[in-house]
Amino acid sequence: MITISSVNGYWETPVDLTCSVAGPSPLPTCSFSEPSVTPGSSPVASTLTVNMPTLAALDARVLPRWISFAAPFALGLVFAGGSYRGRKGRQILCMLVVLAAFCIAQTGCGGNAMNSKANPQSYVVRVIANSGDIQLASQVTVTMQ
Repeated sequence: MITISSVNGYWETPVDLTCSVAGPSPLPTCSFSEPSVTPGSSPVASTLTVNMPTLAALDARVLPRWISFAAPFALGLVFAGGSYRGRKGRQILCMLVVLAAFCIAQTGCGGNAMNSKANPQSYVVRVIANSGDIQLASQVTVTMQ
C-alpha cells in the first residue's frame, strides 16, 4: 500500500504513480490499483501489486515424460530390419544404441527440476511518483520463494 499525503495543507495536483521491476528473468510485472491520485487535504492510498511469473513460464521447454521412454525403442526399431547378411552387425549396433540411450536417460532420472524447491529470487521494484515538476522515487525489494 502506497500512501500519498500533502505536506503543509492542500495538494490539488494529481500524483501519477508508476513502477518498474529489475532482477533475473523472467521478470514479474507491477501495477497500481489507482495509477493517479489527488491527495487534497487528506491522505490517499493506492495498492502496489507485484505479479510473479507462473511456474509454466519459468520452464516452458519441458518435454513430455513418455519421450524419454520411447526414444530408445524408436532407435531400436530403426536398426531392427534388414537382410540376414547384415543382421548380426545391426543387432550389435542396435544393442549399443539402446544401451547408450538407456545410460543417457539414467543421468536425467533426478526428476523434474520444477518439482524441487527453487532458489529464492530477489527483485527490486522501483516506485516513482510524479506531480508537475516534482518527482519522488523509492525502491522495494521483493523475494520470490
